[in-house]
Amino acid sequence: MTVVVNATVTSVVLSPATAQVLPGGTVAFIAVAQDQFGIPLTTQPSVAWTASGGGAISATGLFTAGTIVGGPHSIKASIGAKFSTAQVTISDPSVVQFSKTNSTTREGDGPHTVGVMLDRASLLPVTVNFRRTAGTAGANDYSPGTGTISIPAGQLSAMISVAVANDQLVENSETIEYSLEAPVNVTLGSKNRHVVTILDNDLNPYVMADPATTTGLDTY
Repeated sequence: MTVVVNATVTSVVLSPATAQVLPGGTVAFIAVAQDQFGIPLTTQPSVAWTASGGGAISATGLFTAGTIVGGPHSIKASIGAKFSTAQVTISDPSVVQFSKTNSTTREGDGPHTVGVMLDRASLLPVTVNFRRTAGTAGANDYSPGTGTISIPAGQLSAMISVAVANDQLVENSETIEYSLEAPVNVTLGSKNRHVVTILDNDLNPYVMADPATTTGLDTY
């Protein structure tokens, strides 16, 4: 004898359980109905969505944040009498900038690191571009000239690794000015330019007279 047990909605699983969003940003919530055995129903029933504040949520679970920072706000997904809740916080973006505005390295010292930091950790991944915008160093004196910095969610800093050429030329100190631009999930701070000064490591050539061919009047 085969016993057929009809699946009934016993619980609702809502994800993500917590979320952070920038003003005007969006977060997609997903609700899954489970049966009495903890198995997702093959055919998912419709979900009624509500948000306690901070923005609006669509019939598909897409929350769109308003312009006011605050929270956490409650997101509720209801399927009949069963429901689950999640929390969403609307927060100002972190500030990204160079850890300092200038640094010095010397030819032959190896890669030089330039720090980029956030004022506080972000729950969202952060990216920002850097680009050489000024300076006296030539294109063959260093690399890279451009790039993208990525700071994963929850972390505070990243580094730009600058390779400096060790040439054999006697020259004055040279500079590279990097600028930050095109931030994503973050805003630029005031220290968005950094100048690297490259010191030369080559000595001026000199000529020493041969003692065997000099007289007592010769000096060197």
